[in-house]
Amino acid sequence: MDNNTPQTEEKKKSLLPKLKRDLNPNKPKSFKSQYLSLLTSEVDFSSSYLLKYWQWAGFSEKKLWDYLGLILILIPLLINILSSYLNNISSEIQQIKVDSQNAKEQAISKNRYHQEILSKYFQEITQLVLEKDQLKSKQGSVSWTVARFKTLSALEGLELDRKRRGLLLRFLVESNLVTCGQVVIRLDDAKLNSADLSGADLSRVNLSRASLSFAYFKATNLSHANLNKANLEFTNLSGANLNSTDLDGANLQGANLEGARSLTVTQIKAAKNWEKAHYSPDFRQQLGLPAKSSKADEGEV
Repeated sequence: MDNNTPQTEEKKKSLLPKLKRDLNPNKPKSFKSQYLSLLTSEVDFSSSYLLKYWQWAGFSEKKLWDYLGLILILIPLLINILSSYLNNISSEIQQIKVDSQNAKEQAISKNRYHQEILSKYFQEITQLVLEKDQLKSKQGSVSWTVARFKTLSALEGLELDRKRRGLLLRFLVESNLVTCGQVVIRLDDAKLNSADLSGADLSRVNLSRASLSFAYFKATNLSHANLNKANLEFTNLSGANLNSTDLDGANLQGANLEGARSLTVTQIKAAKNWEKAHYSPDFRQQLGLPAKSSKADEGEV
């Protein structure tokens, strides 16, 4: 039976243009076709890259093993460098420990030395006062001179030891050896810098011309005391009782007088550098100073 009927021929002719369009290489591709093409190219590139890496790694040419051999050569060198670094750190730590131990030993030795100075001083002065009673002799005698220079020497040796300097002065005050009216041991030029005398009763004490910079007289009773021409630079006198205290010619630069009791304008203005000291706001107003002092006026750099 012949299939080439007129209808069949007509159908073939109608399908031929469509077939040509599908086989045309210039025909725009669909999104799905483009995605598959891109994916195929990526797979081809990755395969090519992996193949090259595989070859470089030495599985064909053994380059990786060559590099591993170089690394094995470098490992001992790296270990030596790390070991040297750790040894340096260890040495520094050890040196810090040694320095710290030396500092502690020096502090202990210095503390022991200061205690020996103070103990020896107490013993010698007590011997002069109680046993020989030589300090009751005529003013200006050899005994007075010896006592004065023993005191000055002890204070010199107790440098920066504020606690023991304070104890020494308390001893002199309570022994009535430096009281106004009957001064036995003169403390002019005495180094009482940084001495801690907070809360002490130093009424009527004679500290004329003494060096008292950076000393602590917080809440100390200094009523009727003689601080004539004393160096009171940066001394803490906050809350101290200064009733009738003689401040004539005393250097008050940087001194803290905030809250000082029974203090008068006349007392302050008899001193030197009084405008460079610290006062409470009310007292500053009485002195005619600005409400708040500047760092330059307070003697600070």
